[in-house]
Amino acid sequence: MDDDDIIMLMLIDDVEEAAEQAENNIPRLYFQREDPFLMLSEVNFIKHFRLNKDSFIYLCDELTPFLQVRQRTSGLDIKTKLLVTLLFYGQGSYQAVTGSNFFCGMSQSSVCRCIEEVTNALNRPEFISRWISFPRNIEELSQRRARFFQSTGIPG
Repeated sequence: MDDDDIIMLMLIDDVEEAAEQAENNIPRLYFQREDPFLMLSEVNFIKHFRLNKDSFIYLCDELTPFLQVRQRTSGLDIKTKLLVTLLFYGQGSYQAVTGSNFFCGMSQSSVCRCIEEVTNALNRPEFISRWISFPRNIEELSQRRARFFQSTGIPG
């Protein structure tokens, strides 16, 4: 075998290797997400996410210190993470179905990470202590039951 044959075999081997890598290299698909703030009326926003737009913005601002800021340009922003989580909570659906919603447009594993991160932020003691309180004695419990009955007509 002369040098030309060896070079030709090396080139053929390189081409075959490149073709094999190209077959196994599946490009990422990026979904175009629609902005529900622009697309939905206030009533439809509440139907999807169980909060009005102002409450959503407030909750987003409150959770921002507890959520990770995206590191990549393709990463998810905090608003999207919260939308995905609220959609999942509100619909009671599967994560894959939530991800295929045109407001989310992401894989099931991304939906799972969003739900986990937002849920962990909501469960932090510094967040919970501002929004959830339990009666400390029988008197407080009785007062809350009476207020609940007055506002709803349902015995507590």
